[in-house]
Amino acid sequence: MTPKLIDQIDGPADLKGLDDDKLVQVAQEVRELIIDTIGEIGGHFGANLGACEIAVAIHSLLDSPRDKVLWDVGHQAYPHKVLTGRRDSLHTIRTYGGLAPFCSIEESEHDAMGAGHASTSVSYAVGIKEAMRRGVGEDGRVVLRASGTEPVVRVMVEAADAASCAAICNHLVGIVRTEIGEG
Repeated sequence: MTPKLIDQIDGPADLKGLDDDKLVQVAQEVRELIIDTIGEIGGHFGANLGACEIAVAIHSLLDSPRDKVLWDVGHQAYPHKVLTGRRDSLHTIRTYGGLAPFCSIEESEHDAMGAGHASTSVSYAVGIKEAMRRGVGEDGRVVLRASGTEPVVRVMVEAADAASCAAICNHLVGIVRTEIGEG
């Protein structure tokens, strides 16, 4: 059996320095892991298969958890979970004591929000970025590393941007002039 590249990925830092061909290979191996695992135990399936490349790209370019990645649709974040140290626990997803089927702040420092539906990432992104800009962390303490220039990227796929909540929040982004990335 040929060793898989994904077995060497224990966190986003392990993607740094990989060439494009290797990143494509990682995305395919993440997809195969999801097919093998979720195909066996059930759960959110197809939505995650389309998010493999974007998860690999984001984590190969950004510095998570310092840079905040917000998955608007949490059940499309399985590739993110695999790439952020939870690969070997994927089989426990949706089981008592196992991984949550969405992003969970308690589960990983790479999960910047604990929701993940109905366009909530826009509001989260504005709040996190404004706190960074003001030098205040989530716990009310001054954040020394955050200069307000760290990326906050929200990942919205499918038709999530069509939701009225997203339209209202996007309007808010323009009003307060918060610079957030959009994937």
